[in-house]
Formats: sequence, structure tokens, C-alpha cells
Amino acid sequence: MNSSKKTSSGASLRAALLAGCVLAGAFAGVAQVQPASPVGNWDFVVSGAEQGVAFLTFNADNSIGGWEVITFRPNNNVSTSEIGRNGGVSSNAAPTVDFFFFGYTPVTGNWNFATSGQIVGFVAEGDATGVFGSQFSFHGRTRPGKSLVLNAIESPGPSDLDHRIRHTVWSGVPFVSSVLTGVPPPAAQVDLTGNWLAQGSVTSAASTNGGGSVATFTEFLTLTSLPKASNIPSFFTDLAASPFATSSYLITGTGPGYTNFGLALQSSKRRIAVVLREGDFTSSNTVLRAVEGPLNTNRFTATAGGTDDNSSNVHYRLQRLATPD
Repeated sequence: MNSSKKTSSGASLRAALLAGCVLAGAFAGVAQVQPASPVGNWDFVVSGAEQGVAFLTFNADNSIGGWEVITFRPNNNVSTSEIGRNGGVSSNAAPTVDFFFFGYTPVTGNWNFATSGQIVGFVAEGDATGVFGSQFSFHGRTRPGKSLVLNAIESPGPSDLDHRIRHTVWSGVPFVSSVLTGVPPPAAQVDLTGNWLAQGSVTSAASTNGGGSVATFTEFLTLTSLPKASNIPSFFTDLAASPFATSSYLITGTGPGYTNFGLALQSSKRRIAVVLREGDFTSSNTVLRAVEGPLNTNRFTATAGGTDDNSSNVHYRLQRLATPD
């Protein structure tokens, strides 16, 4: 009896040890599975509290770098604005008034993996001088070669946020540069170089012309792909030297009583983001506008909305003009 009982106990012990080894092996197998890496160049459409197009590189050293053109749809609570670096504009009249950053700006940040395998990190709008718009912390996942989606929430900087916390979604696809790879760009990423007709409207949120008054205007704009452009301003030279230059356009043009100068970013997800200044980026006696919206690459048309540094609602209808024979 004792011998049989001992034998049974020994068998149970061996079975338990074997099960333990199998279980440990299973955990080891899970631990060895690496989450999909986001390293590479990405073409993002930004939605939520900010809207626009962003081109970002996720580097193997866990850094993030790139550029964006973003805007927002204003409301009557935003009443004043302050011109920021690189054409960005912030609206910050009082602690009770929303703060927004819009225009063209470099984007920097860092990323890594959480223990769950999610991609986590943060991005900040601005440059190395410390002039920033907003900063966001994010989490997300990538499907290699297909998509990278980041869910972002506005984060405090050195000072606490004095406005409502905002959320954005960065929905990205791999960026393909025909210049570097020789691979033709997606059909949605056709060359937008050419002359464009812009028919716009501005609904004033200020009291100067009466709140809610609508003014319409016509502009003629010329878009030139950055690799083909000459006399590129210094604040666009980094973008012009990047893989993203093939989907970035220098804008020159004229409007009623003024000239236009700016930049457009074209997403292969059929969106376009445009920042324009009446005059040039170095003048203070001008108005900065930023709009974004859907792009039809079959008809070469776009509808876009956004704001200006008078906190107005701005809408554009864009159509490429036929080139005369």
C-alpha cells in the first residue's frame, strides 16, 4: 500500500513537473513574439480636434520626426490669435478660451512598445527652439505594410493645460516615394502641379464686420511639387530634402489686392491640407489661412475648410485649370 501510494505520488510529481515545463515553454514562446514595428515613413490624416495631413518618420532609435499642415473648425469662443513660428497660429485670449495651433510646423516625438505590444509615445508641434503648439500622447497599433493608427490625447507641457483636453486620431498608411524607390506612387497620389482656381468664403467670428458676416473671394494659385520648385524658403528646405517632398507643393498666387504664398501636403488617402498667407511668411501685415479636406484626383478638385488668424470659418473650393495648348 505504502509502496503503491509512493509510486502514485511520484508519477503525479513527474506529471506536474512535465506540465510545468510545457507551460513555461508556452510562456517563453509568447515572450519571444515581437510586436509589429512602426519603423518607416508614414502618411497620416489627422482628425478630431485638429484636422490635416502629417508626414512622419518613425526611426529605429525610437525617435519621431516629420511635418504637418493642420487646422481646426473654429467657434465663437475663440476670439483672438497670435502668430507662431513657421506659419503656425495659436488662439489663446484668456484661460476660458480654447487654445489651438494651426498652420505648418515640424513635428517631433518618441515612441516605444508597451508590455501589451501597443505602440506608445508622444508628439509635439514645433521646433527645437521650444516654440510648440500642442503636444499629444498616443497609443496604437500597426499592421505591417498596411496601416498605423494612433489615438492621441492632448498632454500638458511644462505648464498645466488651461483649456479642455482634446483628442485626435492619426490614421496612417506607408508613404511610398517614387523618387527614392522608383516605385510609382498610388493612383490617389497623382501630381497636383499646375494652375488652380480657388473660390473661397470667410465667415467672420469677430465683430469688426459683424459676427457671422460672409465674404467671398477668388484666387489663382500655382502648385509646384517641391522637387521641381526653385527658390524654396528656408523653413521648407528640410521638407524639400525629405522623402515626403514628392507629395508637398509650394504655392504661389494672387487674390483680390494681394499675393498668396504657402504650402500644400497631399495624402494618398485622398486628402489635402493647405496653408496660405496673403503676402508672404515674413510679413506681419497679412492673414494666415489653413484648410483641409477631401481631394478628387480624377477631376482635380477639392473642398476644404478651416480657419485663419482672425479665427474665422474659412471654406475653399479648388479646381485645377486646364493648361492652354
